[in-house]
Amino acid sequence: MNWSEIESHWGVTSRLIASSWKELSGDDLGRIDRSRDGLAAVLRDRYGWDAQKAEAEICAFEKDVRWPGAVK
Repeated sequence: MNWSEIESHWGVTSRLIASSWKELSGDDLGRIDRSRDGLAAVLRDRYGWDAQKAEAEICAFEKDVRWPGAVK
């Protein structure tokens, strides 16, 4: 899944983000506001990660999360 798909289907993917990073709150999801940079900032704040770790986590999420029925 690429970020444009995540943005386009934010209602669904925000729940996937919340289930992937359990420490994120509803306020955190609001701060992200569909933005990849926003997600990176929230992950850095919430988990204490540096920019490289946050980026690696987001890349893994994009690679691993697929729509139901999608071929990987």
